[in-house]
Amino acid sequence: MKKENMFSKKIAAAIGEVDTSKTPAHTTTFLHTEIRNLLGRDPFKDIKAEYNQIALTLCHFFKKRVEESPDPLWTASRLTIAGNVIDFGIFTSVDIEGTVERALRGPIAIDYYPAFKDEIKRHDKILYLLDHAGEIVFDRILIETLVSHGKKVTAVVKGADVINDSTMQDSRETHLTETIAMS
Repeated sequence: MKKENMFSKKIAAAIGEVDTSKTPAHTTTFLHTEIRNLLGRDPFKDIKAEYNQIALTLCHFFKKRVEESPDPLWTASRLTIAGNVIDFGIFTSVDIEGTVERALRGPIAIDYYPAFKDEIKRHDKILYLLDHAGEIVFDRILIETLVSHGKKVTAVVKGADVINDSTMQDSRETHLTETIAMS
């Protein structure tokens, strides 16, 4: 039997083992773990590194936008929204610059910024949950903005590779570990 056929049969068997009473996140994590175990490597490793590098090449431009903004916290938070939209786990092709411009110029469906800004003023310590590779660079810009406002930020990543979720490796690759405490 060809290697590809054997792989397909094992994945089909894993799909058959999915507990449909569990959440989509649980199911995706289970299937990704099965795929990673069958391959013997993380199939997202290269694309995660690529998205981190793409975002890093744009980081200086984004930081400049924040620094020149009349409200740096607003701009940094909008950039983070753009970063969240740029999720290669969902989309395989993304217009990064267009997404950023829409986040900075366009309205958003639900705008919690006033409440967010009030909460930031009330707290000195912030726990920041990181989401996925690539976005971590956008998060870093918001985190640096929070730190510049005197906030102590601790960021949390996943403990192991799960699809495109941010890990400690991503935080090192994007220099976030040089900015704040990581967990």
